[in-house]
Amino acid sequence: MLKLSAKAVKTTLVVDPAGLFGAQVAEGSSRVPFEIAAGGRVVRGEFNGKSLRRAIAAAEAGDCAVIIQGKLETGDVLAEAGISAMPKVKKDAVGVPASLAV
Repeated sequence: MLKLSAKAVKTTLVVDPAGLFGAQVAEGSSRVPFEIAAGGRVVRGEFNGKSLRRAIAAAEAGDCAVIIQGKLETGDVLAEAGISAMPKVKKDAVGVPASLAV
């Protein structure tokens, strides 16, 4: 058995964008606490207010994937958590993203 060590457990969560619809974040909010239920666990942490407002706007605007990343720490705490909404890219019949099709 190969045994290795790591500095941290990096985590990526893909959440349903509908969960952000209608969410309100006050201007000037520096940190916004969150809870995410996943796999029988509840992960907790804090988002940067500006990043969360951007993700909410993108999720409400259209078809996107909401990605949350951070370092999973003891007690199911997601430290250094970040959130972003990535637009889904439409692909043509061959599987090439439409923006790259010639």
